[in-house]
Amino acid sequence: MIIIPKLNLGYQEIPKVATTSLFDWLYVSCNGEISAEERKRGNGNGVRNYFKGGRGEAFCIENATNAVEPYGAYYRFAITRDPIKRFLSMYSNRVVHHKELSSQAKCADELRVAGLNYDPEINALISRLDSYLAFAKAINHHSRPMMGFLGPDLSVYTCIVDIKETDNIINEIRACWQKVGMHDVLGRAPNELGRRQTGGPKLGLEVLHQDSFDRLLEFYREDYECIPTISLQAIKDEFSKSRALIADTKLKPKKKRVQAGGESRVRAGEPLRRGVLIKKEACSFVELIRFNFPGKGSALDEPFLLMGAVLLRPDVTSDGWQLVMGSGSHERNIDWGLPSPMLAEKFPNNRSAGSAK
Repeated sequence: MIIIPKLNLGYQEIPKVATTSLFDWLYVSCNGEISAEERKRGNGNGVRNYFKGGRGEAFCIENATNAVEPYGAYYRFAITRDPIKRFLSMYSNRVVHHKELSSQAKCADELRVAGLNYDPEINALISRLDSYLAFAKAINHHSRPMMGFLGPDLSVYTCIVDIKETDNIINEIRACWQKVGMHDVLGRAPNELGRRQTGGPKLGLEVLHQDSFDRLLEFYREDYECIPTISLQAIKDEFSKSRALIADTKLKPKKKRVQAGGESRVRAGEPLRRGVLIKKEACSFVELIRFNFPGKGSALDEPFLLMGAVLLRPDVTSDGWQLVMGSGSHERNIDWGLPSPMLAEKFPNNRSAGSAK
């Protein structure tokens, strides 16, 4: 736990749980505005190191009763979040955005020697998680179970809250400062917490395969068993709903109807004026859908060639997916995965773009 005498606080950081935003808030509460020089210090970690490196007269103690006892009057807190959602955030920010498992990463040589793929899709990462964690220190640090940071005795904290309740923590801290007359700190401290480290796509539970979800439940078993702010049943229910959403997601082609005499009907043999209308429903995992219709339309009841591209988001693999066209009670699989060089050029960071046609 980080003890900050200037603020009468004890704070236990947990990576990917608003730590960057919180360190900014703590720094401003101590010193006022953060300078550009401070931002650049220590490869961009100046603000964090102000508290963890001793420059701000802050220091770390063990999360144990005897170590915390001298600071019984301090407000000692930690913020948590659902472990699997925290893992998704880690993957989005550290793997996709910061490229910490890429061919340019510090651990690239170790990954290559171990036969681990660069820039793994999230389910591929989870399938060999222990191996990746053995070589990638940054990934290990940001995905490590929260109990490894909190320690076994949660009674050393005044308060542990879910990340959704962060504003309540800020209000409680400000109330503590008000009570003891720390008006100078109150004058500097922002009323709300900002947001930092937001780089990377926003991932939902739907990107996880069932076996990946089960692996993460096991990996974070102690967190779910011991931390009172998170719920195992809640994440199971949310995951089930996300899988049901995927099952219900379809691309629905509809024939364009022509209005005549106030009645909606289709004239037999008349060309469709705009080919086929495509409606995208609940496709949160699709990055792009594009269809190329016949230039002059197509006569009803006559076959025509429909071409286009469906590109999934960079974090979603197309393995195990099949694109289907439905017509009434009949369905047929669509040839998908053909070369699409134009999309490959337009979306260089999406490995599926070169075969989205």
